[in-house]
Parts: sequence; structure tokens; C-alpha cells
Amino acid sequence: MSSNNNQLCKSRTGKEVREFLLKPIVMKNLLFLVLFGMLFNGLSIAQTFNFVADINPTGDSDPRDFINYNSDLYFSATDDSITRDLWKLTSGTTTPINISNFPSGSYNLYDLTVFQGKLFYSVTHPTHGSEIWVYDGTSNALLADINPGIGHGFRPFYGLTVYNNLLLFAGDNGINGLELYKTDGTAMGTSLVKDINVGADSSIVVKPSFALLNNKVYFGADDGINGYELWETDGTTNGTTLVKDIEPGAVSSGPSWIEVFNNELFFYCQTSTYGNEVWKSDGTDAGTEILKDINPGTANGIGSFNPAILNNKMYFVGNETATAYELYSTDGTTANTELFKDINPMGSSFIVYLTTIDGYVYFQAGDGINHRELWKTDGTNTTLIEVNPIGYGYPTLFTKYNGRIYLRANVDSSFINRNYQLLELDYWTDSVQSIAPAIAPKFNPLRTAYNFFEWEDKLYFAADYDATGSELWSYSILPSNIEDSKEFVTTNIYPNPSNDFIHFDDNIDANSVSIYNTLGQLVLQSNEINTVDVSKLGSGAYVIKIQSDKLTYVSKIVKL
Repeated sequence: MSSNNNQLCKSRTGKEVREFLLKPIVMKNLLFLVLFGMLFNGLSIAQTFNFVADINPTGDSDPRDFINYNSDLYFSATDDSITRDLWKLTSGTTTPINISNFPSGSYNLYDLTVFQGKLFYSVTHPTHGSEIWVYDGTSNALLADINPGIGHGFRPFYGLTVYNNLLLFAGDNGINGLELYKTDGTAMGTSLVKDINVGADSSIVVKPSFALLNNKVYFGADDGINGYELWETDGTTNGTTLVKDIEPGAVSSGPSWIEVFNNELFFYCQTSTYGNEVWKSDGTDAGTEILKDINPGTANGIGSFNPAILNNKMYFVGNETATAYELYSTDGTTANTELFKDINPMGSSFIVYLTTIDGYVYFQAGDGINHRELWKTDGTNTTLIEVNPIGYGYPTLFTKYNGRIYLRANVDSSFINRNYQLLELDYWTDSVQSIAPAIAPKFNPLRTAYNFFEWEDKLYFAADYDATGSELWSYSILPSNIEDSKEFVTTNIYPNPSNDFIHFDDNIDANSVSIYNTLGQLVLQSNEINTVDVSKLGSGAYVIKIQSDKLTYVSKIVKL
């Protein structure tokens, strides 16, 4: 361990040291990652698909927007293709139940958010219009009829944002237009924060991008005078103010994709001087400025897609005339805002869906030869992972589950008739495979899959693998004989990856530690307790087996 780490660890308990060192990757349940069955007395991997329920017998139930509330799984679905309800799968059960039973014709049930021990969501109701509803674990109720009657007081998909003891959202009372609202979770505590664009016109004209910095929330709004610009709020009328009129006058700069990075706000906006570029702000007028004019002059220097943050850098889609739209990075300074990778030397690489997972940014891109494939970068190396060798892959919904990455991608050669399947990416080898239950093949089974969600050691999603339509399915990957192999127990290894020393839980009374390479060969054995020197191992992946009097602990480690 380095001298700095030793100094930091001297006065800390085992738990505190673990929390300090375990930041790169939390290696939990790594038994599920192990590809080397010969090391574990024939321990094998079982992959199981489970059809949960045919919620809509006459069509697609289209389950989506999964959320864990009070240890149960909640989601939006329809049982008649007309009415969308709130559904619940109780922990330890296998049958979802409809807990809202809204009148026929209710739709747009989205924006599920846990706040103050309750579940809040939006629905468009035939009597109340689009409003916010709340479920307290027992019953559903209308939070407040913001726009009385059938008027729409809430804009579906615009989201609910937790801010201290409040929920912030865009609301419309039918008088002031779509403006900034707040609620403390009660009808009495639901109110207009400020009529930013005074009168009937709306100040929030696109889906708001709320970002929290220094106990204030920043967002875009149009006051009818300065155009759509950067605003801030502390949840009060007086504390809701314009930060800066970036494009002076009534013309809008349109701040979007507002992110907090290195204790500053970073966002995209467009001006008549610089075009569409990345800007940054410390929350003050004077501290709001362009990060860099990537494409000099009025030409656009960025694309309109979300950024991703990894290891003190922010990655985004930038554009110079010479390279077109490619992957850029910044550390927050002008000097170090630069092209990171020219993926397609012949033109734009069409990068979308930048997603950070365990030390990598995954994204969809094309290099001019491989069309719309999966790529990843660790901030140094950028790697192509081909998901569709015969056509356009269009990979999306990157989700980590039990040490592997799952995604939706097209596996067909047709550009028009896409066949979206569930793909599994091995985190360590970058090998990718399409997986499906035994009843497959079924063309385009993930056509309505909106998100993947892990709950109770399973991955839940919408799929149409048979004649039942798009319904609720789950997928699990577990050692097939785990119940018969209770002597094998997982443990946290930290730091992991490591280049010198690794540590494991201090409640393990280890007799010996064995480390194996990918060929199953023993490469290191130690009698050290709780700490092992791996500095002499070559870089790569290994399996560690820790033997105590009663148990054998196993995990996967990476030597840098």
C-alpha cells in the first residue's frame, strides 16, 4: 500500500478503511462473475428466464418505470391496452397486483418517485386530468388537483425532483401557464413557487433539467423578457431568480443537460456569438461563462446528447469542422477540453447514450465500418464491442447486474425491421451474447422494453417471448448448485483493482489465501491475515480463494 494510504488507515477501524479503499469498484457477490468452474469443485452458472405474469391477456401490458418502494417492486402497466395502472409485486411473491384500479381511459402513469416514505407518480385521469398521485403503502390518493377538473396540472414525463424536504416539478394551474411548483407531500403544502413568466404564458417550455449545487436547484426558464435562460431556486419565491441572461435580450440560449461536475454546473446552450457550446457556472452571473468555443465562431461545437462523468472528467459529444461530431472530454478547464477519440475518421460517429458503469463509459457509436455498435472507454483506451456483425446494433439500456452488463440491441441485418434482443456482456472479457428463454426464437421480443431493473437478485424487464404479448419477465444468473455449496461465500475485496496490496473483511479468520490465474494455475499462496501483497503479479484478472476453519471465500480480483 502507498505511504499516503498507510497514513490514512492508521487511525481508522477496519470498516472505515474498507469504506475508504472500496471506491473504485464495489466487488459484491463476485462469485457470480467467476468463469473458472474448475476452481470451485464444478460450480456452474445457471441462467434462468421467468415469465412473471400475463397482465394483459388481450395484448401488451408494457410494464415500465420500475422502482423499489418498501422492498416491493412497483411499476406502470396496462391490463386492457386502454387503462394504465400502478402495479405491485410483493417481496417473496410471484403474482403482481393492480393497486390503483383507475377508471377506464386513465393513461400516462409515469414519474414514479419515492419521497417522505411515500410513492409519488403522475397519471392522466378522465376526471382530474394529468395530476400527481400518492401511494402510502395502503391506498392511493390525488395529491392535489392543481388544475381543477379535467385540466392538466402536471406534465407527464417532466419528472419529480427531490430537493431537501420538497418535491419540485413543472405545474400548471390553468391560469399561470407551466411554472415551477413544489410540494412537501401534502395537499396544503403543494403550491406555485413563482410565476416566472407573469401571466398565462409558461416559463418552463421544455422538460426541465434540474441540478442541485450548493443547496440550490438550477434549471432553465423563460420569464418572457430574457428568453429561456439559467435560473436558480431555493424553493421560495424570493429565492427563485435569474442567474444570467446568457444570450442578452428576448432571444433564448436554451440551457440543457445541466450537470454538476467538480462543484460547478456544466450545460449546453446556444448563443449568437458562439453557436451551441458547453458552458459552466458557479451559480453567479460573473461565474457563468463558456467553457470553450470548440467549433470557433457561430458554428455548433456540441451535439444534443447527455454527457457522462468518469474519473474527474466529463465526456460529451463535441464537433469541430475537421472531425465532425465525436467524443470529447474536459476536466472543467478550457485548456483540457479537447477531442478524446475520433471514432469515425470519415465523418460523425453519432454517439448517444453515454452511460458510466464501474470505471467505464459505455455508449453507442459508429466508426464508418461498424454501424451503431457498443463502445466503451476507461479514460485511456476506447474499445469497440461488436453486438451485431451483420447490421446496425443500436445498443441501449446499459445496466449492470451481478457483475455483467445487460443491454438491448438489434441483432438483425435489416435497418428497418429491427430485432431487439437481450444481450449479455461479460464485464471482464468484453464477450457479448444474445440470450433468450428456451421458447425463443421470437422476433423483436424487446420492442417495448423501456428499462431494466434489478430487484431481489433478478433483472426485470418487458418482453414478448411468446404469444402473450409484451409482459413482465425476469432473468437471473446464479451458481446452479449454490444451495448445495454453502461452503463458498463471497466477500468484499478492496481496493479492487489494485497494484500492490489487497484487503478483505476483517471478520475473516483466514488460514490461507490462494490466487489463481485464468488457466486455473496457482500463482500465489499466502498465510497473511486480511492483507495480501499482489504487487509481483502480472496485470490481469485472477480468482482469490480465502480459506478459514469453517468457510471458503471466493472472489474475482484485478491486478493493475
